[in-house]
Amino acid sequence: MKVLLANPACREKICKNEEKYFVRAGSRWPFSTVKKTTDQPEYIPFPFFLAYTAAILEKKSHEVIVDDGVAVNETKADFSDKIKSKKPDILLFETTTPTIDHDIGLTEKIKEVSPKTVICLAGAHASVFPQEILKKHKTVDYVLLGEYEMNFAKLVEFLDKKKNPGKIDGIAFRNGDKIIINKQKLIADLNALPFPARHLFPSNDCSNPTLYWDGFCQYKPSIQMTASRGCPFRCNFCLWNQVIYQNG
Repeated sequence: MKVLLANPACREKICKNEEKYFVRAGSRWPFSTVKKTTDQPEYIPFPFFLAYTAAILEKKSHEVIVDDGVAVNETKADFSDKIKSKKPDILLFETTTPTIDHDIGLTEKIKEVSPKTVICLAGAHASVFPQEILKKHKTVDYVLLGEYEMNFAKLVEFLDKKKNPGKIDGIAFRNGDKIIINKQKLIADLNALPFPARHLFPSNDCSNPTLYWDGFCQYKPSIQMTASRGCPFRCNFCLWNQVIYQNG
């Protein structure tokens, strides 16, 4: 199947030369900040969940397309054009509380230009509010809960083979008038994850990767890596511990 994994840009004009842009996939606390309209974003955490998902799907021989609109300062029109040209079978992106209204608008536009595309939302906001999203917004077909890489890959396989995905852990979907929410489970063996598919993501230069930068490492160039999951601390502002890993 042709799968598009996206990190759509969300940009809101403030005045003639300035705008808010929103950081979402890859951030433990999605937020917005201000930049000049023509400037590239500076704080861009690497979207590891999307990258692991891409690697799993590639190993299963699916056609995987990645569009990190936040990293390349994409416009809404750019994203719409990509949907029109690629016509993916399935689209997945992480929504957030600050961008949910914008993202629902995106799903409506996607269904206009590519009605057959199955739209899946993931991320902390979607994990907390799957019932509300599916009840209110018919343009969203599935919601992925928590750590979604393995479960999304299963969903793609089931849809590809036209099998009923109803028993896949960590997904929510409509079944007639009912909304089914299957409980999420943490990935039992993290070693089963392949290395993230970094080659599908944009960077200024592979030997000098300056595009992705999370602010904690103050030097450039830098590469973000993850060596484990979870955290011994319980920071109340960190969505991943509270929601994704459910141990806040």
